[in-house]
Amino acid sequence: MEAEYRKYQDIINIAGTGTIIFSVWSVFKGLALFILSRAAFRKAFGLAADGVVSPAEYAGVAVALALDLILRLQVGRSARLEARGRRSGNFYVIVAGVMALLYVPSVLFRAYGLPKAGAGLIDELIMLVIDTTSMVILFWLLFSVRKVRKLRRILGKETGSLAEEKDAA
Repeated sequence: MEAEYRKYQDIINIAGTGTIIFSVWSVFKGLALFILSRAAFRKAFGLAADGVVSPAEYAGVAVALALDLILRLQVGRSARLEARGRRSGNFYVIVAGVMALLYVPSVLFRAYGLPKAGAGLIDELIMLVIDTTSMVILFWLLFSVRKVRKLRRILGKETGSLAEEKDAA
């Protein structure tokens, strides 16, 4: 059981690192879509496709990308802390779950649109592979956190401040 515990800790650590790495991809993808596909972006929000991008649109995209980056970095950081034996709470698990669930329709729609991609097939295929990988990493993270917490209770492992307080006494 101890070996299984260490195995799932390693998976959490790897998934946390992957989430941090894919946070950079997420920001890059968001910027690329905004900069390179401005007409599609404006059309999606009901704006004139050929209009000038307003400062409010730039600010909105910047805030959305910053929030996405912060949440992904927090999930990755908290997962890595959990892998080291420090319980990080449930907030990051909830955020990871929401992100993983949001990836499901995104990946399905992207896969469904591949036959219609035409000249952009390679770009769509690359985004599909990367988004699918991100989704799988998040689901593995959720599964492994659940297993580690269960095994921690069974093995009597203590985490975070409880273990530190016992050592101090």
